[in-house]
Amino acid sequence: MGVNGPTPHPFWGNAREFAKDHFAMMQKLRDTYGDVSGFYIGAMPAMVIADQELLKLVLVKQFVSFPDRIEFRVRGLDEKFDLPPGLLVSKGENWKNSRQAISPTFTGGKLKQMVPIIQTFMPTPHKNLHLDPPEFQMALKWWLGLDTSQNGSSCSFCPSHALDPLGHHALTCKSGGDSIFRHNSLGDTFWESCKLACIAGQIEAGSGLDVEGSRTRPADILLPNWEFGKPAALDFTITSALNPSTLNEASVMAGFAASAAEVRKHVANDEKCSRLGWVCIPLSVETYGCWGEEAGRCLDRLATRIATRTGCPKSSAVSGLYGRLSIGLVRANARALLARSSSLS
Repeated sequence: MGVNGPTPHPFWGNAREFAKDHFAMMQKLRDTYGDVSGFYIGAMPAMVIADQELLKLVLVKQFVSFPDRIEFRVRGLDEKFDLPPGLLVSKGENWKNSRQAISPTFTGGKLKQMVPIIQTFMPTPHKNLHLDPPEFQMALKWWLGLDTSQNGSSCSFCPSHALDPLGHHALTCKSGGDSIFRHNSLGDTFWESCKLACIAGQIEAGSGLDVEGSRTRPADILLPNWEFGKPAALDFTITSALNPSTLNEASVMAGFAASAAEVRKHVANDEKCSRLGWVCIPLSVETYGCWGEEAGRCLDRLATRIATRTGCPKSSAVSGLYGRLSIGLVRANARALLARSSSLS
């Protein structure tokens, strides 16, 4: 072929390894042979290109010479959603039509408009705004409704509970410390955002024994002069829309599980907050990322304070705040799923 690559079998080439895991094989080829490598599917040669200049040549400058791509399907995804081939693997007229439709999206002016959005949401390791490859792969499976555990497998931390393919038990399990990690991750992100807005506050307030004998801690974060001149006791809670108690309503009403969690927090904390002269504000979010109404108002107010303090547009403050919280939530969810699904191939 003229490029480096693994030795092919005389009859099927490297097809077996390619069929087993397309992406793992291509990553292995890049790690082993560099940015340009090749392999065989039967007698058909195929090249794997990871060099940016060569990709630009193939996909942009000389794309007319490369109208067809090798066709492969993502096992599990295509069968579940009946996905058509994408632009990079389309052929003939289908590829030509897709190319003509999508090209106007990538003009210089439109790409320039995308830069602020990309800078806000792109993976940024030094800011801890990224997912490791295993976390991303597991999060993607979960979001697409693919199996996150093997049928009949049990939870690693509470063997009496069977894992479900949609990950409900893994994301609500109280054993193993993952629910605490997720709760603290969201709280820490919110607290850092408060400091960015120069808002003073107190962490984990109200846990002392009161006159009624309660040791509840109504405030993960206590913010002074937040609501009607009173301190606000912000209490994070993460719930699942797949909880049997709310499943029927949540299936037809977006955010129902988060709203139900807000009600539960008010029942648990309102009385003690009232005695302390605080206002209880539950910050509830569903595992899929839908925030409750009270949380939405609180986050909007915090974003306004951040924008005022930093001078950035409020829209950027809102998207940045939700983006940081979302990354923390997805990472913690993926961590919980991975900890209980190590045997899933």
